[in-house]
Amino acid sequence: MIRLAIIGTGGMANAHAKGFKGAGGAELVACCDIDAKRAESFAAQHGFARAYGDAGEMLAAEKLDAVSIVTPNRSHCELSLAALKRRLHVMCEKPLAMNAAEARRMFRAARQAGAVTMVNFSYRQSAALEKARDLVQAGELGRLTHVEASYLQSWLCAKGWGDWRKKPALLWRLNRAAGGSGTLGDLGCHILDFASRVAGDITELSCKLARFDKGVPGERLGGYKLDADDSVFVTARFASGAVGTIHTTRWAPGHNNSLRLRVYGDQGAVDIDLDRSYETLRVCLGEVGRDHAAWTELKLAARESNMARFLRAVKSGKPESPTFEDGYKVQAYLDACLESDRTGRTVTPHGARRS
Repeated sequence: MIRLAIIGTGGMANAHAKGFKGAGGAELVACCDIDAKRAESFAAQHGFARAYGDAGEMLAAEKLDAVSIVTPNRSHCELSLAALKRRLHVMCEKPLAMNAAEARRMFRAARQAGAVTMVNFSYRQSAALEKARDLVQAGELGRLTHVEASYLQSWLCAKGWGDWRKKPALLWRLNRAAGGSGTLGDLGCHILDFASRVAGDITELSCKLARFDKGVPGERLGGYKLDADDSVFVTARFASGAVGTIHTTRWAPGHNNSLRLRVYGDQGAVDIDLDRSYETLRVCLGEVGRDHAAWTELKLAARESNMARFLRAVKSGKPESPTFEDGYKVQAYLDACLESDRTGRTVTPHGARRS
């Protein structure tokens, strides 16, 4: 059994605990949160043996094999480095860090420690995404030409997720000082990873960020300054030569949580719509498909959860994507987006080059 601890016991930590319990092979040894009472409640709910209010204390006291870090973004780097210093295997929530420099330190520390790592890009659990990647890698789409990717939410203008004005779990995401990385960091990291997983590395991009009036006096609420971006629009060129658009927003009525990716080549196309299914891929392939605009649905077996694949990687010692190095690449895309928006220029995400 892999002796595992979870650091951070907020909302997303419940998915981690359930995922590890459902996968089997993990002993839930301890959990930790700066709110010790919340940690104790979480431990009782999910069957952790012990709860702590300090991560350093837990890491020193417990005999662990791995940790899962589910804290606000600003603490990912510090906590990951502390775990890796003890040669623990680490799963970390997305985005991996606050910037590419932090992410680089993290993946290099993991490499030095010989540790298995994974970033919880949760939509990698889509079998349709992996099948689309396989088709591209096999050349079934021919030369890639065009990419369309979108991630749409509506909780700034609808109440499908509750009232953001009264929900701290949503409100802090709108403030950079609290670790909120805006729509770019929170949703953009997912859709940039999603698109590049199939279409390949992004070699240059141009980005525009937007923030809209939320009807809050002084743009302050609950002690937070509402200064993070709300909408993101990216035009990109990929290593394959393809061009595309990648966009995300929290101002999209009719979409609680919608991801879609369409990739086109001169020999075919793929279409992923996670609102439809994680296990259904639409393809337009072959002469009949191309000439008659005929689409076929492929029904696929469900893919294992990220938690199950992380545990398997720890047991085998063979990392499975997305690793910290993959997270570093996405972080470099995010940095490039910020630079492009700031300068008004097209940017090459230099940090994405492996080092």
